[in-house]
Amino acid sequence: IVVSKIGYVQGQNLKRAEAREQAGQPFPDMVKYGDEIWHCLHPEYLEEQLTLSLDRLGLQTLDVCLLHNPEYFLSDAKNRQLTIDAERLAEIRGEFYRRLQQAFQYLETQVKSGRLRFYGVSSNTCTAKHDNPESTSASRMLEAAQAAAREQGLENSHFCVIQLPMNMLEAGALLTSNTGPTHTQTIIEFAQANQLAVLVNRP
Repeated sequence: IVVSKIGYVQGQNLKRAEAREQAGQPFPDMVKYGDEIWHCLHPEYLEEQLTLSLDRLGLQTLDVCLLHNPEYFLSDAKNRQLTIDAERLAEIRGEFYRRLQQAFQYLETQVKSGRLRFYGVSSNTCTAKHDNPESTSASRMLEAAQAAAREQGLENSHFCVIQLPMNMLEAGALLTSNTGPTHTQTIIEFAQANQLAVLVNRP
């Protein structure tokens, strides 16, 4: 199984993104987290990166594409504001999941075209407490994926993988109930109930 991750804009990718800006054709929805690290989940960027990944790997079809640390959008919003009240946090999260759904819709088109089999998310904050401004929700990710699939005329999405940190020092995946409509499931319990594969990125 071949897995690739997309989302970071660094190194040569950053140089290309900067060149596009200078040419008046910037990637939409770019998150400029720092001078040397940007992040983007817009379909235009995903299209470029998926093509480059397939070319580098010498493949026509990628088994799994993971959106890499989409929470950079949430972290950037937090860093730009001294305080975030509940109403503002709801607005920020609403925009975050809108962007995820848009990305998922693009990935569903790539499944249809045969360039991709499945997709998912790699997130370091999906194990955080639900009231953490930077936390991501596996249940809302799945809802966004299902909505994206419906927009493509599909009954079921191809969202099937979540990657997260899990080790002796970071046990939130097993111990923190932060998932589901009432935040009563751990992400491991949610993944098992919804037949999602779990990959660990910091064992």
